Amino acid sequence: MDITGSSIGPLYVGATHTMWENDGKGNFTVADQVPLVPSPKKFSNRKIFKQEVKMETNQWNSYCGRSVFIDLNEDGLRDVICDNVPQDRHNGWFFLNEGGLYLKKILPFKASINGWVQNYTSANGALEQRFSVYSDSDFFQTNWVYKADYN
Repeated sequence: MDITGSSIGPLYVGATHTMWENDGKGNFTVADQVPLVPSPKKFSNRKIFKQEVKMETNQWNSYCGRSVFIDLNEDGLRDVICDNVPQDRHNGWFFLNEGGLYLKKILPFKASINGWVQNYTSANGALEQRFSVYSDSDFFQTNWVYKADYN
């Protein structure tokens, strides 16, 4: 199995969604990294970074609390959902596998209008509505139902 997840920098700045490829012998190499919220190039200077970023709450803060392999568009390739707390900018975003474990960041709305997912807001899991929000604010997870589950 391959591994997918977030890599973060100091105070969550410079986060990427990373795909590590398993060579079949338990050795992993980075196959692809997709920036979540790109940080300014000036932050490569540690002094400037420390002057401008002093706490975790900042405009460049993002990560995936849980990354889950799914086949979003039913093409046989393992895509990824970024599951996180509702206030995170990438909660409910998808990473479409374009082949060779290269990922493309997909807005939840785009996944919904393509018919790949349906959003629900019920605590008991009932399908109540089409896409209207990124997540249910009472839950950690994004509450997406995949096309194969609701057809």
